[in-house]
Amino acid sequence: MGTPLVGSGATVSRVLALAAIALGLGGLGVAALTDQAFIDGYTADGSALVVSFAPPGQCDQMIRVRALESDDAVTLDLLGLGAPAFVPTNASQPICTARLELAAPLGGRELRVASGETVAAVWASVGR
Repeated sequence: MGTPLVGSGATVSRVLALAAIALGLGGLGVAALTDQAFIDGYTADGSALVVSFAPPGQCDQMIRVRALESDDAVTLDLLGLGAPAFVPTNASQPICTARLELAAPLGGRELRVASGETVAAVWASVGR
């Protein structure tokens, strides 16, 4: 079975275990602060897609700004850092702009958000 740790070996094991727990909890905290941005508008110009969006935090706190393409859709993945849900935020919301180069023009493909919903359905759900 092995010899149980005693003395300095046990102390090192406890410290490593506590460090692992702290890192895990820190990772959960960061994950809780991430959210997708709200698409405010977009224009398609050839193979370029210019997207305006309201980030969960500030414009410089975006983690990922990308477009994932398939034959029938372009999915926007706009992930950013924001405040926890229980923290009040400023009433003024910044609007950011990103220019994304697509492999092919948007054309008749649907534009979707990361959850898979179309941008039109998301806008309809908020009365736009």
